[in-house]
Amino acid sequence: MRGTGLLLSVLVLGHLLFVHLLTDVSQTGAGFVARRWSSALWITWDGAMLSAALLHGAIGMTAIIRDYAAQPAIRRAWLGFIYALCTGLAGLGWYAIGATVLANSVR
Repeated sequence: MRGTGLLLSVLVLGHLLFVHLLTDVSQTGAGFVARRWSSALWITWDGAMLSAALLHGAIGMTAIIRDYAAQPAIRRAWLGFIYALCTGLAGLGWYAIGATVLANSVR
């Protein structure tokens, strides 16, 4: 959790700096995202931020479940749900990034 927290600190602060502070708010539309995601750096940056956030949340929820779910069967069910949810959300997020990148590269 410390590792993902440290990674998120760097990724989120960099995102805030480059996207929200150095760019005019009126310029941050779909075209801005398309231009950003034409660079492998920003695809990797946003994908890493997505993955780190989901992993950080899953690790935190796992700790909570292990603390409060006393029965092993209930604990396994909750952990399975959390892992499946995070995997599905990561897949959906990466699909969205990939679909946007592919749609913009066809143009």
